Amino acid sequence: MNDSKVINKLENLKKLREIKHITQVKLATDLGISQELISRYEVGSSFPQPNMLIKLADYFYTTII
Repeated sequence: MNDSKVINKLENLKKLREIKHITQVKLATDLGISQELISRYEVGSSFPQPNMLIKLADYFYTTII
């Protein structure tokens, strides 16, 4: 997957979170990570490890593809 597709997928993280009315703090707490890391995922300055991608997909009942 090229970088632009990865960035587009991470932008969907913010959309999913906002649709579900979940704050970054709530999501971070539920996943056991920092709010700062969620923020970095959403702006594209950091990319989740594969195991975190799976956790995010499970959390939102979606796929990572």
